[in-house]
Amino acid sequence: MDTRLQQECRTFTRYLAGGEASPYIEGKYATAHGSVLDDEPALPLDRAMVDYATRSPLRTRIADAYGRIFRPHGLLRRKLVYLLAVLESSREHHRSFTCGGSSTVLGAVGRISIAVAAFLVALSAGVVLFGPRHFLAARTKRGAA
Repeated sequence: MDTRLQQECRTFTRYLAGGEASPYIEGKYATAHGSVLDDEPALPLDRAMVDYATRSPLRTRIADAYGRIFRPHGLLRRKLVYLLAVLESSREHHRSFTCGGSSTVLGAVGRISIAVAAFLVALSAGVVLFGPRHFLAARTKRGAA
């Protein structure tokens, strides 16, 4: 497996599942890049987002928040959605996605509030990091047309 893909898979697995990627997960992730995820060329912004996100789960959170709002069909989101499907069906991580936690309504509201606040902080950081590049790329594209 390409070391770049292996690093992506490991970082994104820590971000999505809070654990390590097994050889099975790494293999499935690599296979997707031979067919599903390499079907169209990546825009420079998408490549920059993936490169940034690969460095740590915190950076993945920031790039993912930005991508969720401004690049929902971009390369990073496609990679994360594919890996999420692999993780959901893997022996090691499926419970963290398929088993609901028992909780009170107040506890659920608290967890949702924290998740929303964390998303907004990550989105704000993503706008600062990727917004100018995204804006310039869109402006350049319009000017060339």
